Amino acid sequence: MSQQEDLTRRLGESLEEAIRSLGQVAERLSGVEPNDARLEEQLGSALDEFRNMRAERARSREQLARLQADLDEVRRQCEELAVLVAELRKEKTSLEWERDQYVRSLQALLPKPPPMTITEEELLELEGRGVTFDQILKDIEDLTKGA
Repeated sequence: MSQQEDLTRRLGESLEEAIRSLGQVAERLSGVEPNDARLEEQLGSALDEFRNMRAERARSREQLARLQADLDEVRRQCEELAVLVAELRKEKTSLEWERDQYVRSLQALLPKPPPMTITEEELLELEGRGVTFDQILKDIEDLTKGA
């Protein structure tokens, strides 16, 4: 339960308590004579209860107002952060495009490695030294992966 809901619930409970107290005062006062000393005491007690309830209600309203102000501030900050995130995403996209342009430019400027050629005589010579065709293919694959 949020603090705002809790305060609203407490305000409702305070009002219900005030209504109950009024009912109790009415019950206590029924049958009391106007000049009875208990009347003044009970009225004073009821007045104190109502003052306490009013003070509690005022405190709850103040707390509710503070919470509402806090909530408004958090919402404002969230909106600011959402705008900042959008700006940063645009900047990231722009920087990625720029990076890719640099890579393409560098690739265009760098010399291309000469194609690798091997003659039939060179293959026969390697086989004569005990190098298998599978080993030659593996070495070629390793060379192309490193490029």
